[in-house]
Amino acid sequence: MTARAAASTQRRSCPGRPSALVVSAAAKHPRLQGTARLLVGVLVGGALAVALSSCFAAPPQIISLEPNRGSTSVPADSTVRVVFDRAVAHASVVGRFSVIATPTTAQTVSPAIPGCDFSTVFAAATTAPCWIHWLDPQPGFELIHQGAVFRPATRYTFTLAGGFADAQGDRNDLDHHWDLTTAAAPLVSASTPADRGSDVAVDTRLAVSFSAPMDAPSTAGAIALLPVVPGTRVVRNLNDHSRFVILPGQMLAPRTTYSISVGGSARGEDEQFVGLPTVVRFTTGARLESTHAVVLAGLAAEDPTQVMLPALAPAAPGEPSAAPVVLTAPRCALAIGCGAVASGTPLLTYTAAAVSPDGSHVAVVVRNVTARTSSLQVIDTIDGAVLEDLPAGTLPSWSPDGAQLAFATPTGVDLLDLRSGAVSAVAAQTSLVAPPLWVKTTTLVLSTAASATTPAAVELVNRQLQARYSLPGAPGASIAAAVSPGGARIALGTATGGVLVVPAPGAPGSAQTLAGHLQPLGFAGEGTLVAVNTSSAAAQLLRISVVGGDTTVVVLGAGTTDLSSVRVAPDGRRLVCLAVDAHGVRQAYVASADGSGELAMTRFLSGGLEARSVGFSD
Repeated sequence: MTARAAASTQRRSCPGRPSALVVSAAAKHPRLQGTARLLVGVLVGGALAVALSSCFAAPPQIISLEPNRGSTSVPADSTVRVVFDRAVAHASVVGRFSVIATPTTAQTVSPAIPGCDFSTVFAAATTAPCWIHWLDPQPGFELIHQGAVFRPATRYTFTLAGGFADAQGDRNDLDHHWDLTTAAAPLVSASTPADRGSDVAVDTRLAVSFSAPMDAPSTAGAIALLPVVPGTRVVRNLNDHSRFVILPGQMLAPRTTYSISVGGSARGEDEQFVGLPTVVRFTTGARLESTHAVVLAGLAAEDPTQVMLPALAPAAPGEPSAAPVVLTAPRCALAIGCGAVASGTPLLTYTAAAVSPDGSHVAVVVRNVTARTSSLQVIDTIDGAVLEDLPAGTLPSWSPDGAQLAFATPTGVDLLDLRSGAVSAVAAQTSLVAPPLWVKTTTLVLSTAASATTPAAVELVNRQLQARYSLPGAPGASIAAAVSPGGARIALGTATGGVLVVPAPGAPGSAQTLAGHLQPLGFAGEGTLVAVNTSSAAAQLLRISVVGGDTTVVVLGAGTTDLSSVRVAPDGRRLVCLAVDAHGVRQAYVASADGSGELAMTRFLSGGLEARSVGFSD
């Protein structure tokens, strides 16, 4: 703060000499001279104190400035506050407050704050781009200017000219000056993928990071992915407001050049516009990089009409996962209907789906509503091509390497070799009550239904040995529910509501019976089973030690969880489930195998689609 004028205050009349009568009396009485001198000293001292306080009262002073004098990197919408040591007359300040702006790359510019008329700020309404707010009862005022923000990277010099006074008329005639420097305009600081990236995965996590926290609506609206991908959303990271993730509504097309553009309408949280529009270009390859679940979705009154492949984890904490749509069922577009299908209703529905472990293929049971037939379609998720259409195929199950697909047919169990496209019979004249399971890539576990000549059983089919036989130790009418990630154990659900864990062919160990009424779901590691405990009225999700029998309750906190929908990932590290969210919409969720870190994979809105099933490779 500097002064350019001498301080002056309004003077008051000073009292006369208080010792005159005392001196006169002392002259007439010499004996009183000593006493008079003492009395004169006291009176003179008191009078001087009175005179100093009366004649030289201090003027009002500025005791606080916000932002402080010399502040740098000041946000563009920062309020400028001036606080005095006492109340000042408002009228004495009006017209004395001014500002000049000097950008770091230019001469002084006008207006200093674009859109702000400083000549009217003290009279402006609160709806004006800039206006003065008096801090009463605190002595001071502040400049509010959200509708007219500072220029970026600019030194502002504020002046409060001398002449402001308090209610008693004591006036401060100093000119007060202070500087501050605003932050640079926000810029794009990083992107995923990087500019000119190549061989980018078609399910890559797209993101743009800025040099400062950004306003969500304006910035999301300024970010565009071209060519347009239907259903694409742009979302700000909840934890890092400088990062925005682009969530394509479908897989990106392979071997295609895309651009992510950031327009000039993007604004920082301080309302400063982005300094430079940016375009990031990249070219996709023909690969995927994320692990996916498969979700079937549909309207409340319809069978599923959409197949989605949500990623199991977001690119960064605080942001949602992408959930690209692989299939959307067509609807009847004729006002008179399409045969037995009413106008506007789906011509196809999806009744089951399984995604290969690497996410590159998905097998979907498709029902043709008009023809009343169904088939198992095998789809390349990278380019969207339908590779196989297997009539009446159901219960698809992928091998751990994704090279083979086992499935049920009306005449038995078949196997599709994805490399050659060949379909071969695995078990003729066999009906299944559950999808086939895989022990590594060579052995199938079949849960067969009872027939007129054979009881229900769990059987093994060894593809290398061309052998088919009953699983040793498996009780009659049991169902194979899960195989451990390393292929060492098989969990069976028994007809009495129990669980028996048996060693897989060639694996060491013995059968282990687990206590209680349990519904086995999958393995979280070789020695830990995830199951629903149905022994009590309130079902519980448990992690059970296969050897020791120790149990741990798994708590899933998002919404109302349907425990029967829980599925465990083939590697045992994650589980997925369906749950009704706070808005009454059924969503698909993913969590660690212990229930921690639960996140929504879908974000359907009320009155629209909802998740119907969620799973993995079988």
